Amino acid sequence: MKYSCDVIKDLLPLYHDDVCSDATKEIVEEHLNECDSCKEYYEKMCSSDVVELVSFDEKQEKKMAETWKKVAKKGVKLVVIVLLIILAIPTIIVGLFIGNEAYQSKPKVNTNIKKYEQYRSGENAKEDYKTRFEMNERIWPETITEEMNVVDYKMVHADPWDAEYYLGYLVVDYDDEGYEKEINRLSLYDSDDYYGIYSAVDEEDYELITIEADKNNGFIYALTDGKNRIIYAEQVFRGGYLDVDYEEYIPKEYLLDGFDAKRGNSWNEKKYAKTNEVRPSLTKYGLTNYKKDELINELKDDVKADFDLLPDNKEAILDSSYVTTLNNSFSGAKGFVILRAKYNDEDYYSEIARIKEFSPSYDEDSYETPAYVLLDGEDKTYEYALIDEGRKQISYVILVDPNISEMKGYKEFLKENKNLY
Repeated sequence: MKYSCDVIKDLLPLYHDDVCSDATKEIVEEHLNECDSCKEYYEKMCSSDVVELVSFDEKQEKKMAETWKKVAKKGVKLVVIVLLIILAIPTIIVGLFIGNEAYQSKPKVNTNIKKYEQYRSGENAKEDYKTRFEMNERIWPETITEEMNVVDYKMVHADPWDAEYYLGYLVVDYDDEGYEKEINRLSLYDSDDYYGIYSAVDEEDYELITIEADKNNGFIYALTDGKNRIIYAEQVFRGGYLDVDYEEYIPKEYLLDGFDAKRGNSWNEKKYAKTNEVRPSLTKYGLTNYKKDELINELKDDVKADFDLLPDNKEAILDSSYVTTLNNSFSGAKGFVILRAKYNDEDYYSEIARIKEFSPSYDEDSYETPAYVLLDGEDKTYEYALIDEGRKQISYVILVDPNISEMKGYKEFLKENKNLY
């Protein structure tokens, strides 16, 4: 027989209902003529159609039910897996954030003096060490030479959430010639007024050679014992405090006397209170009311200008117009200082030379006249001097978060393209 009995039995219901092809009929009939067993099976089917069909349907339904159970089980498992993944995503994200934060928060410490240039700010430094925010690390030596006897060295860096910091010190013993040369180099840098910032006071055990002090970012400085030893140190940080035990990394004797940058330090608390205090508006007109020292004292807490370009000596001014206006609110200060001064030839060129000492950039395109620019939008502050050589006239300008639409009467002191503000 060409076909097995199982195959023929599967075809019999189709043959019985006459819904199969002629070829299939021929195969079934040929098999039934040769196989008594299948013939008997077919005769029973014909005599009890209902029973057999019901039996057939029950078998099919049972198979289908088992299939749906399997599908349902797989579906439930899939739904559960998807839900678990969805619930796990926030945990994974938080875990990654915490892990990254923990990694960033962990201080990286370098004590290998051979790698000094990789950790001192500059072009040769690693990416995280190229700058010290707005501060300049020029006080520290650019390189370590053979003549320098390095006694101790450490540089520490960490970048926790919004509180990045650098802590470091370098202790060098020089011979007499090298010491004198380095003292002369450091003496070229003017020291900032640091007294009181983060509670720092005058040094007792060491002589302070020079210091860069920033009320927001800390200190970079050099000390000496007067016996050929120089200590270079820095505590540069963001956020108003150091959320680390800095004395663990810098010996206390190398810190400025009185220095306190711990969380909750009095300097930062006072600074924060001043920041949130609304001070009265300030308005002044006329050269008789221009007093540089008083102006700086009145504006220094609200205005992030250097005030360097403003003239020190108003006695040399032949003719002028002067106005200062500053409005304070919780959102910050807004206003401007404009002093237009006319000089004789000698005083004009003397004043130009003084302005150039502060290394401003020279801009002959943005304004009606050429300008020496010290600040151009940093912290929403602009500080520049407009030069009119023909009239021997200099206009000193400081703008604080300027509202240009309210300065129509002062457009000659502004950039020609007002959209640049």
